[in-house]
This record gives sequence, structure tokens and C-alpha cells, in this order.
Amino acid sequence: MKVLDKTVDGLDKVLNFIIYSLFLILLIFGIYSLRSSLAILDDSELPKDIVKFRPNKRLSLEELKKINKDIVGWIRINNTHIDYPIVQGKDNIEYLNKDYKREFSLSGSIFMDYRNNPLEADPYTVIFGHNMDREKMFGDVNNFKDMTYFKKHKKGKLYLGKNVYKIKLYAYMLVDGYSNMIYDINQYHNGINEKLINFIESSADVYLKTEISTKDKLIVLSTCSRSDEKKRTILIGKIKS
Repeated sequence: MKVLDKTVDGLDKVLNFIIYSLFLILLIFGIYSLRSSLAILDDSELPKDIVKFRPNKRLSLEELKKINKDIVGWIRINNTHIDYPIVQGKDNIEYLNKDYKREFSLSGSIFMDYRNNPLEADPYTVIFGHNMDREKMFGDVNNFKDMTYFKKHKKGKLYLGKNVYKIKLYAYMLVDGYSNMIYDINQYHNGINEKLINFIESSADVYLKTEISTKDKLIVLSTCSRSDEKKRTILIGKIKS
């Protein structure tokens, strides 16, 4: 009987040790995950060496190119956190996990489609950014599903080369991540078409009535959807000098 009691007592100690060890492992993992998440968010904050180049009337592009030759412009949506330099890589993957200095970063960069003109606005320009917490990078895009918010934050500016364009956002929508209508930009190099204009108006989740013609230039801000990994959340705006 004593042998059995000692065996049970020994098993209890082993079991308690295993439970305690698992608890410590989970605690350490939780702390690590929290620190990693905070690090990613901090990584999306612009440091002083780039903040000082935030444009007012013009963009100091020559100075920015000394930091990284791939910096082609800056985008700002008034009264939001969207206020970042724009880079352009050799494809649409290069800057998914690189910051504006070309250093590894899980928050990536705000980057222009590699097929767009980096010197002046094309008829159709697409800009990508990660959907970050605390409204970092393109995290603010989520707020535009609310019509009241949209109406108060629809204006901004796009700086490309020596050009400054006014942005007037007018549509918020979810689209398939492989939507040819939205992401096959080659078809719009000579101008947008009625099919695209009608698609945006009929498919938008939030739409501000805006006069759009085939002579207008559009900008698309694209980020991942938090509700469906196959979808993309986009904002569409009209731009003009």
C-alpha cells in the first residue's frame, strides 16, 4: 500500500511539474507575442529622419532619394494616419516586408504598383499598404466603411516627382484580391473606361456621388481585408492637379 501511495505521490509531482512547465511556456510565448506585436506597430512609426521631409507645398524628393532611390513620392489623407512616403519596387512583392530604407520590416512600406509612372500620375494609379492595428500604415482604410467618417476624411494629396495632386475619395469597397477590373492596371494606361466607372459605382459598399468621366484620373488605396484573406479593402479617389 505504501509503495502505491509513493507511486501516486510521484506521479502527482511529475504531473504538477508538467503543468507548471506548460504554464511557463505559455506565459513566455504570450509575452513574446505581445512584444512582437508592439514591435511591429512601432516599426510602422516614421522616425525623425523621414518625418522632417513631410511635404508642405512641395516634396523634397531629391533628399528622400538619398535615403532610398526607390522613394517616388508621398501620400496624405487629411486628418488620418495615412501620411507616408511612397516607394516603388521592381514588383509588388519587394516592399511587402521592407521599410523605406529597404530594411526588413513586417509592417512593410506604402508602395506604388511597379507598372505605374513614378514621375506623374497615370490615368489609374494603385498604391498598396498593410492593414495595421492602431490605424498604422493603411489601417485607417477600415474607418471609411462609415459614411459619416468618409465624408469628413475624403480629401488628401498625392506627391509624385515635382507634381502635387489633390485627392477626392469617393468609394469604399471589398474586392477579390485577384480582381482584373481593379488590379490589371495595364488596361488603363491610356485612360479609364466606362466599364470601370460603372463597376465602382455599382459595387461600392460606400459611395459618394461624384462626377467621373473617362478623362479623369483615379487612385486606388489597397490593403488586406480583416474579414476575408482572399479579399482586399480599397478606397478609390479622383485626382487632379
